[in-house]
Amino acid sequence: AAAALDFERKTPLGLNGFVLLFHVSTDPRRTDKFYDRLDALLTELKRRGYGFTRL
Repeated sequence: AAAALDFERKTPLGLNGFVLLFHVSTDPRRTDKFYDRLDALLTELKRRGYGFTRL
C-alpha cells in the first residue's frame, strides 16, 4: 500500500493508468498481510479523486 502511494507522489501522472495487481493468498509466515491494508488504500485513493475499473 505504501509503495503505491509513494509511486503516486514520485510520478508526474500519479497513478493514472496504474494497474494494481496482487495475489489474494499469502504465506502464513507473513505477518504484514496486504489485504488488511487494502480498504485503507482504496479509501485514500478515492479521497484523492481516483476511480477504479475491474480488468
